[in-house]
Amino acid sequence: MIAEIIGKIAEQFSEDEYDYRPRPSLAGPERCIRQMVYHAIGIERSPFPGRTLLVFDDGNWHEQLTLDWVRKSALQVHSEQMAVSISFPGYDMVLSGKIDAIVTDILGRDRLLEHKAINHFTFQRFAGGQLPLDYITQTCLYLRGLQEVNPDLKEALLLIKNKNTAAYLEINIKYDGASDVATVIGMIDSNGEEKTLNIPIDNICRDAFEKFKAVQDYADKKTLP
Repeated sequence: MIAEIIGKIAEQFSEDEYDYRPRPSLAGPERCIRQMVYHAIGIERSPFPGRTLLVFDDGNWHEQLTLDWVRKSALQVHSEQMAVSISFPGYDMVLSGKIDAIVTDILGRDRLLEHKAINHFTFQRFAGGQLPLDYITQTCLYLRGLQEVNPDLKEALLLIKNKNTAAYLEINIKYDGASDVATVIGMIDSNGEEKTLNIPIDNICRDAFEKFKAVQDYADKKTLP
């Protein structure tokens, strides 16, 4: 009785945003630009099925559960869902989004905390060394926006949770706004296994803005990539 109606209830109470706008969650290089152009042109999309909406909602609850555990540590959790605006020289657009939180350690050092909850198979790929480029791009865009008000906030912790096993993978990222270079410093998992990476990613935010500009150009001309 309950199993068959929950998805339908989610569809009825869905408040999905259908209008296209450039935002950090769409900025990654792995995001399909053709699909983005369809969205920007205004091609009507099929509503998300109920089970998909439940998955999204499930991810939000995983974030809150994680933050509740972090609050029990020596770290201070604050600035949850704080709005940020992101710009880049040469581009006539401003991205907006909301960060998950900022954590402050016992030495008073702030880091952006971005949380993702994903399925087991995707988690295994990232734990095996594949970089989550879309997540890293989104995180660096947030860092860029935060640096407008706090230039000293240069690092982020991208915390990825395996929804199936409750295992975590933490990726330490540093972003330099002047050079627009992200450095994936390293990662550590729930078992304490640590990997030093020091992988640079050049032009990470500029490439995101360039992608949004390309989407708008295609949409204005009513053409597809």
